[in-house]
Amino acid sequence: MHRKPDISLIVSSFERPANLLRCLHSIAVQKGVKDRIEVVVADDGSRSETEELVCRFGRSVDFPIKFTSHEHNGFRLSQCRNEGVLASTADYLLFTDADCVLPSDHVSIHLQSCRRGRVVAGHCYRLDAEASDRLSLERIRSGNLFPLVKRREVRRAYWKRVKARAYELLRVSMRPRLSGSNIGVWRADCERINGFDENFVGWGMEDTDFQHRLESIGVRSNLARTGVYHLWHPQHPTYRKNSMGTANYDYYHRPGTILSLCENGLNERRLATLACNTFDAPLPLAAGVMSKEIRVVAQT
Repeated sequence: MHRKPDISLIVSSFERPANLLRCLHSIAVQKGVKDRIEVVVADDGSRSETEELVCRFGRSVDFPIKFTSHEHNGFRLSQCRNEGVLASTADYLLFTDADCVLPSDHVSIHLQSCRRGRVVAGHCYRLDAEASDRLSLERIRSGNLFPLVKRREVRRAYWKRVKARAYELLRVSMRPRLSGSNIGVWRADCERINGFDENFVGWGMEDTDFQHRLESIGVRSNLARTGVYHLWHPQHPTYRKNSMGTANYDYYHRPGTILSLCENGLNERRLATLACNTFDAPLPLAAGVMSKEIRVVAQT
């Protein structure tokens, strides 16, 4: 029986099981967080291989693993994250994506950095295709990740951090910006704004909207002292630079004031049935697929 974790890692995923496996292994080698974490893989309707991968991984670790999914119907990242929140139990939430590999001190730094009234905005190092191919499970276990980052990417990330610090000092609105691959936020603050707005379908703008609504209740962003390593992959078909010309861009810039409580978020997701498979880790090696399906429904 596990005690309530201090932090829930919510990993959004869709297909690309090899990337998810590397992400999960980077979580398994986190330092200084024993008995303090749980992981929820919040999936966007991948094929069965993804759930089987999560189950197999659950046999090798000593922290709770959960898996949520739904029928795939377009790129629904906000729905994934809301389902991950509903399946999680910790008071502090750390969001990342399945195409991201975490440095071994990533979670402990987030736990040291969390402050009431703040959301932690993290950065990422974007790996190219060649470096992504070289990022093996052995390398993840060794912790020797930074040498994979190209010099131009190191410079980009450095100046982004410099500007983010300046934004914090000057209290510039909506800066530093949140990126869903690396967000730490208190559950209570997430619930106060009704989570992520599920009216965003397709790539982009859901993080900006989330930050906008957090600021509306007085929760400002601070820069994390840790960055994730983003694995290269082809861009999603709905990707547009700065989301220009997309339905998500138009929805975010719709006439009127954006309210702190979105109209289609956690509360509405609670009214739907959520299928959540929990893998009680560590599982016996000979157990096969041993998952327990639970139903999370609204309390009336």
